[in-house]
Amino acid sequence: MTPTEGILGLLTAAVAGNPASVFIEKVSAAIEGGLKPWQLRRVASAEMDASVIKAEGDGKIAEIQQRAALRVAAEEVRNQQNIEAAIIKALPNIKADAKPEEMDNDWLANFFDKCRLISNEEMQKLWAQVLAGEANSPGSFSHRTINFLSSMSQKDAEDFRLLCSYGWYNENGSMTPVIFKIESEDLPIKISFNQFQHLEDIGLIKFQSGMFSNSYSLLKNCNTFSYLGRVYEIKCKSDSDASEKDRGVSIGKIILTKLGDELALVCQPVQDEKVVEYTFKVWEHNHIITEVIK
Repeated sequence: MTPTEGILGLLTAAVAGNPASVFIEKVSAAIEGGLKPWQLRRVASAEMDASVIKAEGDGKIAEIQQRAALRVAAEEVRNQQNIEAAIIKALPNIKADAKPEEMDNDWLANFFDKCRLISNEEMQKLWAQVLAGEANSPGSFSHRTINFLSSMSQKDAEDFRLLCSYGWYNENGSMTPVIFKIESEDLPIKISFNQFQHLEDIGLIKFQSGMFSNSYSLLKNCNTFSYLGRVYEIKCKSDSDASEKDRGVSIGKIILTKLGDELALVCQPVQDEKVVEYTFKVWEHNHIITEVIK
């Protein structure tokens, strides 16, 4: 099945008016001509030019012009395949309460202009997650993040996914990677200093290299954090008059940048029980931790 056939089939199966159907209509309009390839006119023109050139003669210039026209046609077909592959991969992740009709047209134009060049299967999945995430909650991903994503390699994505394996989620749904020592043999999921440094160099994280760690302030009697789908209440062992600093939960040396925050929404890290053990060894010094049973 070609990408275009796949989208046609999904549109046929979609219920009119539901988020998936609205999503398909929105992105189809954004790539010009609905479900027809947005480059159709350019492809047709290039193929016609190639035929005319071939009919005019076999001179050297005509041959070069013909090859150029065929190259343009092949390039546009490949671009369209990449775009439609991202759409197909995004569709299963459209939520029932998604608001694709609110997606910004300029954002979509920028997204498709960049993702048309992405043919790597794994990177297409990441782009699809971003597209679905924006449809689910318009405004989640900035133009800057899309522009950054266009220069991100598969190795960059793998390193960031590895980092996010340490991610704990607070009550607001924000994710923070909790890593206490950057250069440590105790890390249950191994990440080298060079990997940390590279993630900082490309703008996804900032890390504190001094003796002090960052902390998350507990401003209530208890706060909750989650990992592996389990929720934990964190209470300070100190009395209620303890300073904000003393009540804080150490979150280690890493802080996500704005770019990192947005990409953390879609990186799909592999979580590990050993990360819970690693984190609790530090948190239990000054805090009482209780799993919330739901």
